[in-house]
Amino acid sequence: MKVCARILGLNHIEVGMDFSRGAHACDIILHSEFINPTDLAAYGSNPEKLKASRAVHELCVTRP
Repeated sequence: MKVCARILGLNHIEVGMDFSRGAHACDIILHSEFINPTDLAAYGSNPEKLKASRAVHELCVTRP
């Protein structure tokens, strides 16, 4: 099942690498598009989002 089908109101989602190397650069970025602000607000407590967040946080390391 596609991720968009499991999260109400999610139109599009993609993960990519950030190669900017700026002071506030990230290693990985998440871009998502929602149908409306209400669906975006609900995304914060969505079980699928929380599961993914836990998995990503386990992989994170602090930069020197």
